[in-house]
Amino acid sequence: MLIRVRDDNMDADFDLSVSLAGVYSYRVEDPAALYRAIGNVAERFERKDLKPQLDAEIVAALSAAVGTLFQSGIRPHELPKHTNDLAAAAADAVRDSFLRRFGLSLFSIAFDKLQIEEIWMLKNAQRAAILRDPAMAAATLVDAAAEALRDVAGRE
Repeated sequence: MLIRVRDDNMDADFDLSVSLAGVYSYRVEDPAALYRAIGNVAERFERKDLKPQLDAEIVAALSAAVGTLFQSGIRPHELPKHTNDLAAAAADAVRDSFLRRFGLSLFSIAFDKLQIEEIWMLKNAQRAAILRDPAMAAATLVDAAAEALRDVAGRE
């Protein structure tokens, strides 16, 4: 999912790809509603037949939850600390829809992977923003000069 992140310290916004992987579980609470949702099936109906629709609703809810977290001011590197918040927000967002449309109650959501793809872009921009301060820029140059002297001294 693509999420816009605003960094007020740099006065810039970034589009970052966030990928989440995990599992969710649900129970059939209203078999009649589930039957209405799947229709009159002539063949055997399996969970895998309903999964794409449920997945799509959960991903949409997670996208909104991630966006809301970023708008609340968390930094991208803090996102993994908020997986429980994401799971709770997604569950709240789909709970009524799952029950009303499919007769299902969402039991749990758990993540086993959360990754921000373009975090390097954000880090590079943060480094560049630091160099706008003349003192920080001078310190970076001094550090680079010292590193170069150490490299030269090491070769002799």
